[in-house]
Amino acid sequence: MCSDSCDSFELWQEKRKVDTTQVFQPVSFSELTEAHQEIVVETEETILQSDWTIARSKRLIEHIERQKKDEPM
Repeated sequence: MCSDSCDSFELWQEKRKVDTTQVFQPVSFSELTEAHQEIVVETEETILQSDWTIARSKRLIEHIERQKKDEPM
């Protein structure tokens, strides 16, 4: 038995029990990977649209353009 793995848990904020049905939603590895990929793309596009110096990075711009071409329509 492993003490750091469990099937369920309760979350409390002082004396109030927090409803965890909305907090914890198990996902498959592929869903998690897909979600992370979306976060990366959104972050890259946010940086690209910013006034930061990195937004003018040729490598970043080329990378985003390659990703857009590879996306299934």
